[in-house]
Amino acid sequence: MGQQSPEVSSMHRPSDQSGFSLFELMVVMGVMLIVTGATMGLMRNSVKVSNVTYELSNAQQNLRTAHEQLNRDLVTAGDGLLGINNIRVPRSFVLSYLSQSLISDCTTTVCPLTVVTSDNDVPVDTTVPGFTPTVKVLGSSTKKTDRLTILQMDQTFTPVSLVVGTITSNTNGYVVTVPTTAIFNSVSVNDVYFFTSSAGQTLGTVTAKTGTNQLQFNTTNSYTLNTTGTTGSLRVVAGTPASGASTLPVSMMQLQVIHYFVGDDGILYRRVFGSRDVAAGSGYRDNVIAEHVTDLQFRYILRATGSSTPSQPVVAQLTTGLQQAAVRQVEVTVTTETTKPIVNGQRQEVKMTTSTAIRNVLFREADRGNSIWN
Repeated sequence: MGQQSPEVSSMHRPSDQSGFSLFELMVVMGVMLIVTGATMGLMRNSVKVSNVTYELSNAQQNLRTAHEQLNRDLVTAGDGLLGINNIRVPRSFVLSYLSQSLISDCTTTVCPLTVVTSDNDVPVDTTVPGFTPTVKVLGSSTKKTDRLTILQMDQTFTPVSLVVGTITSNTNGYVVTVPTTAIFNSVSVNDVYFFTSSAGQTLGTVTAKTGTNQLQFNTTNSYTLNTTGTTGSLRVVAGTPASGASTLPVSMMQLQVIHYFVGDDGILYRRVFGSRDVAAGSGYRDNVIAEHVTDLQFRYILRATGSSTPSQPVVAQLTTGLQQAAVRQVEVTVTTETTKPIVNGQRQEVKMTTSTAIRNVLFREADRGNSIWN
């Protein structure tokens, strides 16, 4: 047999092992740079939008909180005060703690407290007593803020009946003898109480406690509420002669004096005098309602005075007792700002206005033709 020659395997050329050219690499890197830059830009815008949304939401939350608390107190303004229309306190107390804009019914020594007491465009550098470090009412030479004071009875406090002869006057002030030791023990120095009788109403500050049932209301007190002399506020209410014991039965209660203002620290404060919730010995309590507040304004919608004036008048400041008696609604405008600059390096402001009806004002309808405080 003849021998067969073996098959010769075909020879393959090796594959090309060369890499990307420099031009190709630059093109790829350029495309990657463009894609990465676009992605980062989208992420940056997303983060920016997220931050702006957060800042605006925070400012709006402060705004809603401020309006909710203010409107809640306005709705209940005058609660428990039906028939009470002659609340007299020292002029110095009102000027120091409540309002620089006194109504015309104030005398040189006494001012009436009403359901709603206004203070429009508070002067710049008005210091708020009781803060360390010092806090002033927010304002500048171009923009000033308002303050508002609301009265309502503290319904959680059980009134104390003081019979004839249980309030006596002396050269230092007054001594109130309470009926039980339990009541005496529940009272602390600097507590603020409300006294009412057929002769009128007033506020007083406890300055000392003696024995087992005597509370002293001396003229030297924290809030200048106690006054002596022939026009001494508690003396008038109790029917107390120049010396001796009271001639009228008196009720001792707690009246909440609720005061709203914005400090120069941008905080909306709610200060309450005379509440049972106030810590013993402190006299008043300050609560922070909202932060980053830049403006607070009030306008007062009054009762129409006749058929010829169907539209209710609107005023920014209540100047007389008759105007205060005619308040039917309070328009509240609050402005807050973001905590950080979000637009062109500036903080963004948010403003909202609400109007709240004052329900408990019927007791102020008497003597429309004359001052209701006479």
